Formats: sequence, C-alpha cells, structure tokens
Amino acid sequence: MEASEIRRAVEAGRATASALGLQVDDVVVIHHLDRIALRLIPCDVLAGVAPSAHQAGSEFEVEVARRLAETGGPVARWPGG
Repeated sequence: MEASEIRRAVEAGRATASALGLQVDDVVVIHHLDRIALRLIPCDVLAGVAPSAHQAGSEFEVEVARRLAETGGPVARWPGG
C-alpha cells in the first residue's frame, strides 16, 4: 500500500470517528497491507479501513462487532487475522 493510500485511510478513519462524535487527536497505524488497522486516540478505538476492492466480508465483520458490543465486551479484530 502506498503512502498516499495510507494517508487517505488515516483521514477517512479520523473523519468517520469524528462524525460519530468520537474525539481523535492522534492516529497510529497498527497494520497495513490490503486493509489498514488504525488506533484512534484518545477515544481508544481500533478502526479497520479498506479500499472498496478489499471490502468483501465487511458486513459480516460489522455485524459480529455489533453483537459483541451489545454484550459490553471489547471489540477488535487482530490485523491480518
């Protein structure tokens, strides 16, 4: 993944979190290959960002995360796993 794609993904993660009312002062890239894992600080959220070509299966991941969040548990998917 090129540096410009990573910058766009970071901005997309920041903008989406802000639109959801989360405070984001810093973004740390945890992992990047075909998808990017970002840690958003200080809201302490792990966000996954992917180009549309790599979003297959995203609906399933979102649904699993929603169900886990409903139980009050932390939700994360290990980058690359």
